[in-house]
Amino acid sequence: MKFKKKYENKTQMLYSVIRVVMLLSFGINILGFIIGDDDSQKSRDMFNAIQVLLMFLCTYVPGFIERTGKVSVPNVMSITFLCFCIAHFIVGEVGGVYATSKVFDSVLHTLSGSMLAILGFSIIRLLINYDKKNIKLNPMLVSVFVVCFSVTVGVAWEVVEFFADAITGSNMQRYSDSVTREDFFGRKALFDTMKDLILDAIGAITVAIISYIDLKSKKSNPSIKWFIEKKKDLPYPINNDLKVLNLSPEEMVHHKVYDNKDNCGSM
Repeated sequence: MKFKKKYENKTQMLYSVIRVVMLLSFGINILGFIIGDDDSQKSRDMFNAIQVLLMFLCTYVPGFIERTGKVSVPNVMSITFLCFCIAHFIVGEVGGVYATSKVFDSVLHTLSGSMLAILGFSIIRLLINYDKKNIKLNPMLVSVFVVCFSVTVGVAWEVVEFFADAITGSNMQRYSDSVTREDFFGRKALFDTMKDLILDAIGAITVAIISYIDLKSKKSNPSIKWFIEKKKDLPYPINNDLKVLNLSPEEMVHHKVYDNKDNCGSM
């Protein structure tokens, strides 16, 4: 438990450092937009400020999910999500790697499809309270839901990119040449958007296949490490463990706290 707590503290510290850096970067870009003279650079500063702000807001997503859903997001998933956000918003958009490397964009879209599929599988498990009621899921139905959920979110993201291009004059959907800014025509203008959606689907299908095999194997605990799970009831702690567990007043009322003398024999 102490090791897990230490690991969680390091993850929280990492998130805090990233937030501070994002706020500083946001301030610098806004300042550049205000005092800048070149319209092109001012447009770029505003675009960077928006990306940095989105990155800052994304750092609160895992904690928001845990608090509102009363669930536990694995540290591995939290760090993977953070790395993905840095790769997309900072390296890809602000750093301009998307414009110079098609492979980078393809890898991230495939990864995003997989992560969304994992989220979809977690949601359906939480909705039926899988671990407690031991309800048997139809593996094929779960797999179809996982793919549909991931692809739907992927479509929603393409809509966000469309409006971002319209408002900021960016080229997130790659409808024009990154160097000459000359607009593409016909199928070439659709290529990037369709490629992204296809890669989202590939990532989702990969996770769906793993989920299908996992559920068909009839194991008691499918793929725990990567999936968001409902917070399990804590074991009844003895008095000396209260500081270690950091129980809230509500949790202290919910869980019976025994005296050390009464539990020496059973523990």
